[in-house]
Amino acid sequence: MPSVVIPAHNEANVIRRCLDALPISGCQGDLEIIVVCNGCTDETAQVADAIEGVRVLQTETASKSHALNLGDEAASSYPRLYLDADVELESGAIPALFAALSEKVLAVSPAPRFQIKRSSLLVRMFYRAWMKMPFYNSSMIGGSGAYALSEKGRSRFGGFPDIISDDGYVRLQFSQDERRLVTEAASLVHCPRNLKSLLSMMTRVDAGGIELRELEGGLLARNEEVRPSERIRTIAKHPWLLPSFVVYATVRFITRRRAARVIGPEGCSKWGRDDSSRIENRAS
Repeated sequence: MPSVVIPAHNEANVIRRCLDALPISGCQGDLEIIVVCNGCTDETAQVADAIEGVRVLQTETASKSHALNLGDEAASSYPRLYLDADVELESGAIPALFAALSEKVLAVSPAPRFQIKRSSLLVRMFYRAWMKMPFYNSSMIGGSGAYALSEKGRSRFGGFPDIISDDGYVRLQFSQDERRLVTEAASLVHCPRNLKSLLSMMTRVDAGGIELRELEGGLLARNEEVRPSERIRTIAKHPWLLPSFVVYATVRFITRRRAARVIGPEGCSKWGRDDSSRIENRAS
């Protein structure tokens, strides 16, 4: 029985769409689905608990890493999928992800499908550039809101550290040959609606990158294959997207500077997430 661990912090508006997209059975037997409500002040737990086949855990600690560790302790089997509560997996994604795991491929993630139709023009331009970047098209773990590990892969590290970027941390535990982007599987990632929300989200992403460099500098150098020269070649191959690349570069310049200030000596303790994409009602 494969396990699914979903950390959720105030996700009452979107947790149902995430859970409704999961098959309760049909892939290597039934799924063990565990939602860990961490520091919730809304009805996330009630919404999740109303869905048959879902186990809900609650903690007062508003920490994703803490929720992931609690979910790991409660989960009983492998392979194991870690899924963000605001992401939907397309039909067939879970069996495709688990089937891609092997003795050599220890970590996999679905291909993200960025939902930008409701986003502003500048946000759409940002994501059009991002989707051309080498990192987006490489064997990544991160950006799709989901990743799966085999038992051997999960044994590569201990508990999830108290950092922002859990997926970035997981990615760095594996060489490029040990991880795979499964194009047969897709996750629907609901993007920020406006520039302000995008800047908030990307500041958190960049703050997570700072933490990773401080925590795993050696692994970052060894297992992160994308180099500046590759980004330059990407831009040269898509000159018609130059305005989008300018937007992308400007946003990243701003958010990296903000992140350096936000991270501070005590780390980034607040949820600098995007709430603009979490306004759908539970029935949607």
